[in-house]
Amino acid sequence: MATHTVKRNDTSQAWTDTLTLNGSAINLTGCTVKLIISHEHGTVVSRSATVVSAAAGTVSYQPVAADVATAETLKLEWEITYPDLTVLTVPNDSYITLKIIPDLNPP
Repeated sequence: MATHTVKRNDTSQAWTDTLTLNGSAINLTGCTVKLIISHEHGTVVSRSATVVSAAAGTVSYQPVAADVATAETLKLEWEITYPDLTVLTVPNDSYITLKIIPDLNPP
């Protein structure tokens, strides 16, 4: 999966992705989606995501200050819950990597 980079404390841009399975966009009609974030220090949090386009499989998450407060490398995955309550995790063979790099302002 891809590696993305943001600066510490940057919360103005949403993290957006198109969810695919076997190369095809996943239809998210009627689904709920969460972004699971694993921090280097061991904390794992689950955040509600927005389905931008159900047919295209596009989702986004607007980060909050706690998500990007520390310069570190995060592992991310999207968790889809279908209307019948079955769950699919994307990507299902790896993680998305998000590098949070220091900004020039002291912490």
